[in-house]
Amino acid sequence: MIVAIDPGREKCGMAAMERDGTCTWHRVVPRTDFLAEVERVIQVQAVEKWVVGSGTTSAEVVASLSSRFGADNVVVVDERDSTLEARFVYFEEHPPRWIWRWLPKGLLYPPCAIDDYAAIVLGRRFLGRGERSR
Repeated sequence: MIVAIDPGREKCGMAAMERDGTCTWHRVVPRTDFLAEVERVIQVQAVEKWVVGSGTTSAEVVASLSSRFGADNVVVVDERDSTLEARFVYFEEHPPRWIWRWLPKGLLYPPCAIDDYAAIVLGRRFLGRGERSR
């Protein structure tokens, strides 16, 4: 099991994924609740790796996770264009209806925060199902 994290200033997207790429849960948590959510996760699941996007506030998240779980268990993944890819992942799970279904998905914008879908993208990159792992 891996947990992918898209860190942000105000909120973090989180997604737990099996090694085969199956996403078992995903959510957006306020930045202030991030460490409490990490504690909740480890209460119910054994996490092999913590995958963190390289963007906005990743240094703080990486430092927190590394001090708690060891630097070898934290991997930083390039998050360039992950938000754009997250929009496509969102619309795979929530196909547009009515007239919106004929518009290209690149022109559609989800009606909610998609940081958790960005975390799914980061997890897929780490697992080799994306292009920008490092």
